[in-house]
Amino acid sequence: MDRDKLFRRISEERGRLIATLEGVSEEDLTTPGAADDWSVKDILAHISAWHDECLAALTALVAGKKWNVEYDIDEWNQEKYRERKDLALDQVWEDFHRSYSQLCDLLLNTLPEKLSDEEIMEWISESTYAHYLEHCEDILTWRLKRRPPMRTGEA
Repeated sequence: MDRDKLFRRISEERGRLIATLEGVSEEDLTTPGAADDWSVKDILAHISAWHDECLAALTALVAGKKWNVEYDIDEWNQEKYRERKDLALDQVWEDFHRSYSQLCDLLLNTLPEKLSDEEIMEWISESTYAHYLEHCEDILTWRLKRRPPMRTGEA
């Protein structure tokens, strides 16, 4: 995938994720249940954690080093959840925007010629657009469950 298409895909899916949050109160963003026991805030913190991990991996890979970290994904996700669950919503939003910006900077300034590398592209897709899509679906499902039922005769 060329760089322009990659950035368009990342930007579109991130925009879709953020759009799913329109009209959701701060209280609701911090209420568990959006993805099992996680709140929307926890989902955003989780995405930020993967942005940070992707940055570390890509920095190593671009430098020609191996990234030999073995993951038990569920365990890693729970560890990052425990580390970030008590962060304030403002801090989570700040981390979400910071980590995204840093990842985009790295992609723009360092990687254009490396986008054909399969390992690098897997890190990018799984930490950005595919990940946003996964959690966008979680949030949309959560929102639909929370919607009050329509009364007969309402459109």
